[in-house]
Amino acid sequence: MASMACASLHCAMAPLSVASSSYVVRTQSARIFVSRIQPGVWEKAGAKRLRASSQENATVVKNRSIYTSASSARENATVVVTREQGKNGKLMNALSARGINCLELPLIEHKEGADYPKLAQTLRETEFEWIVITSPEAATVFLSGWRAAACPKVRISVVGSGTGEVFEEMKDNLDKLEVAFTPSKATAKVLAVELPKLEGGNGAILYPSSAKAGSDLETGLIARGFKVLRLNTYSTESVKSLDQDKVAAALAAPVATFASPTAVRAWVELLGPWNGAAACIGTTSAKAAKTAGLSKVFCPDSPGIDGWVESVMEALESHALDRSLT
Repeated sequence: MASMACASLHCAMAPLSVASSSYVVRTQSARIFVSRIQPGVWEKAGAKRLRASSQENATVVKNRSIYTSASSARENATVVVTREQGKNGKLMNALSARGINCLELPLIEHKEGADYPKLAQTLRETEFEWIVITSPEAATVFLSGWRAAACPKVRISVVGSGTGEVFEEMKDNLDKLEVAFTPSKATAKVLAVELPKLEGGNGAILYPSSAKAGSDLETGLIARGFKVLRLNTYSTESVKSLDQDKVAAALAAPVATFASPTAVRAWVELLGPWNGAAACIGTTSAKAAKTAGLSKVFCPDSPGIDGWVESVMEALESHALDRSLT
């Protein structure tokens, strides 16, 4: 592929070949973070610097975005959205407002977890200092068990605003359902570090979780002296079959979106080889995409719909740039 000797790059060193590299782009507000990736290596730089993680010298970019205008990228662009059926609406609406066509191809489905039957009884019998909720689906499942327990008074910590929105619909129960803490960054690790210890609290934490969630949150909380009860209340599974016409259309799309590692794995298993870009909701899904072998991965610095949309736009612009170079 031709080297990146274009108007949008003022290169002080040897040009960077896009075709020979895999990379991750993360956006935070108006700043762009670009990483040149080799297996197992993650590096980031500001909009004024591009660092190569191979033996090449660094390419310095001054005062301009790496990517050209999104107008050409939006023209006839189609983005695949892969969340569970009925959960893609907000992202699709946000992309539609940017002029982006969406193809809905749900790749995952949620099922009741082994510990769900224990949830209501646990809420009835045990008082917790905090209940920590780390995803919208975990919030939905928790509320089901909470209602079955006759709506006891609880104090909630949510991992981010997207999860918190599920509880905003419960405005009539704010006297019993208090959402009292959100960490500075929407990740389980940061939540584990920042969750406050309450004066006079018993240190007990309920963690209703996906059976496939990692252990970062509970490990971090236990290390700080909390007593954590994890209940695997639901599980996220790959769908069993897909419409083959939609599969063909998805494989022709330049960008697909992913909100979980399960969705990434389902894409690779069900659709096979693909040369497009993955726009992920956060770093957890982005790392799963890299591990799965996807070479162009974009994600916001903090999970959320707004940042996710910006990552989709960056992915589309990258696609437009690749096309112009070839």
